[in-house]
Amino acid sequence: MDQVGEPIPKDTPHAVSVSLPTWKSNIGYEEGDPDVVSRMQSGYPRFVFHPLVKQLVVFMIHRFCSDQETLLIFDSRRSCHQCRQFIGTGRIAEMMIPQNSLFDHTPGDIVYCLIFPHDKASLVKAYWQHSGHGISSRFANHCLLLLDQIRPFERSFERRSSGRSRYKPEKKETMELINSLQRTLVEKEAAQFVEERFGRNLDPKLADDASSICKSRVALAFGVDLDDVYLFPCGMAAIFDAHQCVLTLHSGKSVQFGFPYLDTLKIQQKFGPGCHFFGHGDAKDLTQLESLLKTEKISSLFCEFPSNPLLRSPPLKRLYELSKQHGFLVIVDETVGNPINVSCISHADIIVSSLTKIFSGDSNVMAGALILNPHSDNYQKLKQYFTLNYQNTVWREDLLFLERNSRTFKERIQIINKTAEMLCDRLKAHPKVKRIYYPKYDPEWYNEFATGHGFGGLFSMMLENEDEAQKFYDKIQIFKGPSLGTNFTLCCPYTILAHYNELDWAASFGVERHLIRVSVGLEDPQVLLQRFLDCL
Repeated sequence: MDQVGEPIPKDTPHAVSVSLPTWKSNIGYEEGDPDVVSRMQSGYPRFVFHPLVKQLVVFMIHRFCSDQETLLIFDSRRSCHQCRQFIGTGRIAEMMIPQNSLFDHTPGDIVYCLIFPHDKASLVKAYWQHSGHGISSRFANHCLLLLDQIRPFERSFERRSSGRSRYKPEKKETMELINSLQRTLVEKEAAQFVEERFGRNLDPKLADDASSICKSRVALAFGVDLDDVYLFPCGMAAIFDAHQCVLTLHSGKSVQFGFPYLDTLKIQQKFGPGCHFFGHGDAKDLTQLESLLKTEKISSLFCEFPSNPLLRSPPLKRLYELSKQHGFLVIVDETVGNPINVSCISHADIIVSSLTKIFSGDSNVMAGALILNPHSDNYQKLKQYFTLNYQNTVWREDLLFLERNSRTFKERIQIINKTAEMLCDRLKAHPKVKRIYYPKYDPEWYNEFATGHGFGGLFSMMLENEDEAQKFYDKIQIFKGPSLGTNFTLCCPYTILAHYNELDWAASFGVERHLIRVSVGLEDPQVLLQRFLDCL
């Protein structure tokens, strides 16, 4: 369908997926093949810097950095501090950009920069990816537009050791960059007008209302009060901050039960005392966990319900019982299950969810949510922690799109449930399909929390070997790229994209190299089925 590197959806300036339409292009992306990388117009925002983010970073580099330094922009001063602690060096610069009349009810927006030596760039990029606390491309766009109109007011809370201000006079390159931005202002303003006018967004001045509406929808879906819902820039940011909470309140290693999305495990391994990984998430792992708890105190247990990409559900009732006996927190990622299909909050202290996925559906905005279980024994200390430490850093224009997109999320889920189940049943019976991973076919622990509405829109499939998988993937006429929970059907060679540098390790937990993950959308079910059958 789309060409390599095009945004998915096409012509969407803030798309969160990117087209990798062949098996080879996925491998080329992972290996840094210039023929693939040079054609990437966008990518999943935590992994690929959006062009607008790059432009704002370049502007700030020319303003603040010496030749030996570079920088990256984060969503808050706190995130800069945490990243600086992670890499062991760096300094923080802030630039306040006064508002225009569109947002004249606020004094201005601050761009938070962490400045660091070039040799720390890979570590900072890893923090950006794992924490989810980078900046939104819409925020970058907003800043770039205003930088053309007014001279920013700069302020710094830190100085160089020499005592001189670390801000340098504007360089010629900076002015050239500003001039290049000026040439694109008309086009950007026109695109924003079209997107907002014909997308029927709320007025930007109603961003606070959009936030409340989104929180209300999440609260209603999970059956909690509005005050127990916290919005984040993306789902991984919610997981990261849940883990930061764990590190503050409890001591000891965490446990990851079941094979998770990669960054969830990386957060636990790289931040804090470490993690015990029970990657199969089965009855044998449960027995081993029970043995561990007899000799070691753990801080928390993270799991997905069901898991991505194997769609396996953990024995959550027993895990929650163990948490009460041994005093650890249970954090459940319910993104794949979603609160319409499963209700896990009664057996978790914290629920996290990526609102980027089915809650939004349009693949044009990032957001996440963290939900507290008000009936948890740990509720009061968790509530106190987030009251003191939570900061809503979701950019207000992103909230507008999230509000618009989520108006129909319940109805969309019902449609997708039916289509996905039909598709999985037909594919499971096909002689060329070796296995379908879907909660319907692994129901024991899933059914304990199922609401009866369905099994969700995500499944994974295995064909006989990689050659067959590659032929299928290259031929099928659907969108192909990262992400899930989109209103359109989307597939990817999941293990190639997520674990290319650790394929054997992933395979040891049943996540085979040639696994194909499919997120079902709103297309006509029979048309979609035929497209799959035509490729088998």
